[in-house]
Amino acid sequence: MDCQLKRMPWIDRCVNYRQALLRPILGRMLDLLLPEHCCQCGARCHDGGYCVDCATTLRQHENQCRICAAPFTGDGICGRCQVHPLPVTETIAPFVYGPPISGDIHKLKYQGKLAYGRDLGLLLAAEVELRASLRPDVLVPVPLLWKRRFRRGFNQAAEIARPVSRRLGIPMDPALVRRRLHTASQVGLSPGQRRRNLRGAFQHTGASPPSSVAIIDDVITSGATVAEVANCLRLAGVNQIVVWALTHA
Repeated sequence: MDCQLKRMPWIDRCVNYRQALLRPILGRMLDLLLPEHCCQCGARCHDGGYCVDCATTLRQHENQCRICAAPFTGDGICGRCQVHPLPVTETIAPFVYGPPISGDIHKLKYQGKLAYGRDLGLLLAAEVELRASLRPDVLVPVPLLWKRRFRRGFNQAAEIARPVSRRLGIPMDPALVRRRLHTASQVGLSPGQRRRNLRGAFQHTGASPPSSVAIIDDVITSGATVAEVANCLRLAGVNQIVVWALTHA
């Protein structure tokens, strides 16, 4: 009688953890070894990221709030931020959330294609160079809870922040803020529910805070996540806080 060996659940967990540890290392090795090409059309790019032709196809918001980057028809500060502004001085999130950039973010976050982190980061760095009114002392990617980061193998915000740091010559400190609480998914929640869901989720690590910080994220929706990180940094003594993200959904 044939005897089939049943794989134990703990073996699957060990395999997944090993893959999570190796994925970011192998991804960065490929970034160094392979020539840099446009992530959309495959054309050779001098600096990687998006070629000039493909970058022009990305849709950008025409008018945005200076504080939260929400699209609106006026100039300056939107009505919501005039009443309840984000605890930041400026937000840059130039692109409309939709194809092709939404697909590239999805490939980074959920398919582990780390090369897209480099491409998206270079795209963000180019926009920041044109738009930013403040050059911060440190870049802080929005942190993941350690369990989620361990399962995924990387933090997508850190993968985007790394090429921004290299291009602009601003150090990145992913350990300045940590996520200390597990929170429910933000999908489907109202803005108020998102804020309550994230209350107290982040903690300053105790390191000496810099004078100014740019929070790096991939997508801004309600702004609840970056607001909670900013509040954490304000309480730690950071004077000026800006947000740099790719898109505002």
